[in-house]
Amino acid sequence: PPIREMPYSDPRAYQREWAEFLGVPVERTDTANGVAFRFVLIPPGTFRMGSPADVVARLLAQPNLGDWARDRYRAETERRVTIRRAFYLGTTEVTFAQFAAFVAHARYETRAERGAAGWGYRGSGVGFRGPGAGWEEARGFNWKSAGDYKPAPNHPVVNTARDDAVALCKWLSAATRGTCRLPTESEWEFACRAGRYGLWAHGDDPEQLKRFAVYGTEVPAAVGTRAANPFGLFDMHGNATERCALEDLWTDDPHRSANRSAAIYPVRGGRFNEASADAWPDDFRAARRTWEHHDSLAAGFRVLREVPQ
Repeated sequence: PPIREMPYSDPRAYQREWAEFLGVPVERTDTANGVAFRFVLIPPGTFRMGSPADVVARLLAQPNLGDWARDRYRAETERRVTIRRAFYLGTTEVTFAQFAAFVAHARYETRAERGAAGWGYRGSGVGFRGPGAGWEEARGFNWKSAGDYKPAPNHPVVNTARDDAVALCKWLSAATRGTCRLPTESEWEFACRAGRYGLWAHGDDPEQLKRFAVYGTEVPAAVGTRAANPFGLFDMHGNATERCALEDLWTDDPHRSANRSAAIYPVRGGRFNEASADAWPDDFRAARRTWEHHDSLAAGFRVLREVPQ
């Protein structure tokens, strides 16, 4: 089939068209160490990645912006990108149960467990709220021990470094005889938009974001509890932020973070506690872009599985 340019009148039909052509299912499940990893097929396509000039101008016009925020918004400069190969993407962020299966089978020790400072929640009262409640960074917090926050099996795993995410991908590749990795930024944004333009996959209405994203909460929520986007992906706009891989497409980007020391690894999506429920949720837009040091433990991730073509 032709590689079509967004927007798509029927993203699901386009998805099925490519699945039929490639002879693969739209949805697939792989099992590793007794735990299921579910994926959906993302077709190739051409799209305008980033934000239109008027949106970037609006973001830059906000008062009291620091240099970090200005660099983030300038890095959203819109450009035309073509995704030339279909791929599978995890329907949700990697969960606590999935990560636990990897750790147990591979006998893996995360960066935080080796002594790096992780993030822990100190809270009280209903919904974890109370005087002095909040997240703090300190040694002793890790993916399975985060203070008063006790992750459930179906919560997104947090307190993992980039190396930890890459290690799970390599383990899953071996366990499923496939090629698993982190998505690049262009793959992530194309999948997030799911055939549509706008601030979010559902359009430009911030009120509707409550249906699709976890935000304005003190701690993460179970994955898949909000509505899926048209490609069948959950929590792309918000729950844990998601690590992405570097790609050649962005190496000439003057705003990517050359002036940010080693903080060069891209992170996409919004974080559960980055905005209050009644705030304009700019941090949860499809084009939202930021970076973190590879040692940072502040993000989650989802897995891409390549399709042999």
